[in-house]
Amino acid sequence: MKKIIIKSNAAFALIGNSPAWTTGQDSGRLLSLVQGSDCSISTDRQKIKQIGSQDYAVNDIMKAPDVELSMSYYLSPYLSNELLFGLQGSGNSYQPALSNLQGKNNNIYLLINTENGADGFSEPKKVSPNFSGYNAMNFGNCYLNKYAVAFAIGQIPIVSVGFASSNLRFESLTGNSMSIPAINSVSGNNSGSGNLNLANLYQTITGSYISQDLESRTEYNAPVALPSVSTFSLQNLQIGGVNLSESSSPLLQSFSLDLDLSRVPLYGLGSNYVFDRKLLFPNNGQVQISCLVSGLAAGQLQSMLTNESGYSLEISFSNQTRLESGFYKIENAKLENSSYSMQVNGLLQFNATYSFAANETGGFFMKRSLSQTGAYASFDILGAFIPF
Repeated sequence: MKKIIIKSNAAFALIGNSPAWTTGQDSGRLLSLVQGSDCSISTDRQKIKQIGSQDYAVNDIMKAPDVELSMSYYLSPYLSNELLFGLQGSGNSYQPALSNLQGKNNNIYLLINTENGADGFSEPKKVSPNFSGYNAMNFGNCYLNKYAVAFAIGQIPIVSVGFASSNLRFESLTGNSMSIPAINSVSGNNSGSGNLNLANLYQTITGSYISQDLESRTEYNAPVALPSVSTFSLQNLQIGGVNLSESSSPLLQSFSLDLDLSRVPLYGLGSNYVFDRKLLFPNNGQVQISCLVSGLAAGQLQSMLTNESGYSLEISFSNQTRLESGFYKIENAKLENSSYSMQVNGLLQFNATYSFAANETGGFFMKRSLSQTGAYASFDILGAFIPF
């Protein structure tokens, strides 16, 4: 019999509620537009020698292994995944994105359909699903520790995120329920943990009811941000050079934002598991831009020494309908380096790197401008509206 190799179309990802630990029932929501994931496990092993022996006296793991989970997904103008991770920005006005992130942790579930050639979504879109036979890779107590997004001409913007996790559980489902992978930070174990019930997964994912005709659908409409309808509001360089202001329509080629959410794992006496992963403020971020040069403005580098002030940057992104848009805003960014380059038969290109500091009250802001009214704000990959 031919061996079945797991393929990407057979898997989908869910994220649970915060906090991750519960003795009751966790609720899974779909992480949409996911393009890839990977995980790594590292152990803190202590090796001790002793006089009179050529071997180790101790070669033991001293604390629970750390699990690093990374995921990438297409950027959505609805910021659906961002809100599920605990970043703030669901309203029509800017909110400090990190204002409620301290202490946020979730379980992340990767469910895999082991039926040969079957899609992962073959069961979730059913009124009465049966997940027996599915495999699961479940990550417990996931803390967001990296957020990055990249725009480039001709490419859909993609987001990369990283999580620090305290546990990884592999499971083969025999029904529609499975135990959560979270660790109880007080007792330092998984005893008495709650469960994730998959029987009503569609309603759990979307917060709405599924219609019978949706089971036969083969195409789904997931909103993605498009570079062609994205706008970038940048300030002119205080040292002169390339015109970056919106009025001069800079020929932007690429834009990337990278935010490092540094955390310190906290351990307590009597437990080998992480009690909490405390965010270190301020969090350091970086913005990189690349654009073609159509003209130069007067100025000189020396002015940075006496007149430097922070830059304000704003990014708006939408899908082709422009019904809704997501926004980033960065305040008080500092210019770190810039460069100009040109080759024979080539174009003059400008590159710049800015740094910024983000905390619970400022530095990095997000919002979602809703043009349509009603209780439902976005459209998920399964074809149903998601309320927020």
